[in-house]
Amino acid sequence: MFRECLDLYKSNLGKIFLISITVVFPAVFLYAFVVNYLTFPLDVFFIPVLPHIINLFFTVICFMFIQIPFANMALQYARTGEVKTSKVYGDLLRYGFSIYVVSILFAFLITLGSMLFLLLGLILLILFQSVVVTAVVDDKTGWQGVKQSFAFGKAHFFKLLGWMLLFVLGDFIVSFILSFIAIATTNLTLIANLALAISTALTLSLFVFAVTYQYLDWIQDEPVNDPAEDVGQPVLSNF
Repeated sequence: MFRECLDLYKSNLGKIFLISITVVFPAVFLYAFVVNYLTFPLDVFFIPVLPHIINLFFTVICFMFIQIPFANMALQYARTGEVKTSKVYGDLLRYGFSIYVVSILFAFLITLGSMLFLLLGLILLILFQSVVVTAVVDDKTGWQGVKQSFAFGKAHFFKLLGWMLLFVLGDFIVSFILSFIAIATTNLTLIANLALAISTALTLSLFVFAVTYQYLDWIQDEPVNDPAEDVGQPVLSNF
C-alpha cells in the first residue's frame, strides 16, 4: 500500500502543486482571513481562550474540505493507474458543499470535545475525518457517510491515529522550513500563505492517499464511484 502511495505521490507531484495553488491556497487564505478577522478584537481585549477555540473550529473545516481532491486522486490511481485533473475538480464541485456542511458539525463537536477533554477531540477527529473518503469513494454523504466513517475509524483507529500524528509532525517541519524561507526572503503575507498552502498539500496528500488506500482495502476494493467503469478500462489491483 505504501509503495502505491509513494508511486502516486511521485508521478503526480505536478498535480499536487496545482491543487495546492488552486484549492489549498484559496482555502488556507480564506481560513486565515476569517480567523484573523474574528480573533483580532479578542486579542485586543486580552481574551486568551476564545481565539484558540475559533482557530480550532475553522481549522477542522479547512482540513476536511481540502482533502477532497487528494482522495479523488488516490481513488483514480488505485483503479486506473492514472489521474485526470478534470475528475479531481469534478469531485470537488460534486462533494464540496456537502463536505463543508458536515465539517461544520464535526468542527463544533471536535472543538467542544477538545474543550471538555483534549483527548476526546482527537478521538472524534480520528473517527470521523474519513467522511471525505466515504463520500468520494462510495458516494456516501450526510448520515450515511457519518456512519461509514465511524465504522472505518473504529476498525482502524490506531493506524489512523499513527498516520495523523505523522502528518502533524511532517506538516509542522515542512511548514516551518517553507514559512521561514518565505519570511526571510519577503515580508508579503500572500507569499507566506502560499508557502503554507504548498507545505500543507505536500504532507496532507500523502496522509489522504494512505487513508484512501486503507479504506479501499477495507471495502475489498469495490468502490461505488469506480473511475475504471467510467473509462471502460481494466481495473488495476493494488492489494
